[in-house]
Amino acid sequence: MEKNLTQPFVSPNEWFKLEYPRMWEMEVVDNIPAFFDPLFGKGALQVFSVKLGDLDKLTEEIAEFPFLLGETLPVKMKIFLEKQSIVFNDSDLKLFNRNNLQCVAHEYFVAERFYMACMMQKNNTFLLTLYNCTETPSNEEALAIGEILKTVEILK
Repeated sequence: MEKNLTQPFVSPNEWFKLEYPRMWEMEVVDNIPAFFDPLFGKGALQVFSVKLGDLDKLTEEIAEFPFLLGETLPVKMKIFLEKQSIVFNDSDLKLFNRNNLQCVAHEYFVAERFYMACMMQKNNTFLLTLYNCTETPSNEEALAIGEILKTVEILK
């Protein structure tokens, strides 16, 4: 994405930043920012972030998001998918590195909705980006989501 066609977002706690298209909107629901194209988009990209470390202090988060207990990103993703009763094989999980971050991603459908989950972690800052839409995304929207994800940087 060209820099003049994007706008920056830095999380309120300054744990991560990203660039998203200028024509898109952003709103925060339950402390989770969501990015979407209000005119032509079919879905939204949400970014959940948490600081891992002393798990005894994360009791509320772990109760709601038990995948946080996974020791590695693939294990976290497996727990995430299993809790949603998503059928998958280990080979379905895509492992890659981007911006010096280890990442794991998986695409799936639930009740005719398309989802793409991507987990990233740097030190003890964990991100789950979850894109969902009413149908398979258009090529344009899929490219835009991919471009946004390329810009994600974990700051702390």
